[in-house]
Amino acid sequence: MKPEASDMRPSNTTFRIRQVLCFLLVVALIFLFCMVLAAVAINNYPDGQKLRAGLHSWRWHLFGWRLLLYSGIAVVWQRKIRPLIRIRPSDVRCRLLRAEILAVLFILAAECISWISIL
Repeated sequence: MKPEASDMRPSNTTFRIRQVLCFLLVVALIFLFCMVLAAVAINNYPDGQKLRAGLHSWRWHLFGWRLLLYSGIAVVWQRKIRPLIRIRPSDVRCRLLRAEILAVLFILAAECISWISIL
């Protein structure tokens, strides 16, 4: 007796486990890449003053890069994710607005902390 086509498909939990494992693998690879990049930076700049001077000279470029990332996240949030959440009841919308405000305040605080040490 042959198994039916529905029996041969992986279950929903198996698919979800594969998704989580793939995500964890990608995160681990990104972490490994960052660690290798940091090791190369440390080898090229053994004393911290040269590294600090290099980061100081690139501060505007890095700030522009962060602004680009923040803008990209905001566009994806506004166009793709937020409309899906706004369909929910009003208590969810209130919590959504509070989470958005907290995210913006966190980004502003992080940028202020990084710029206060430079200026």
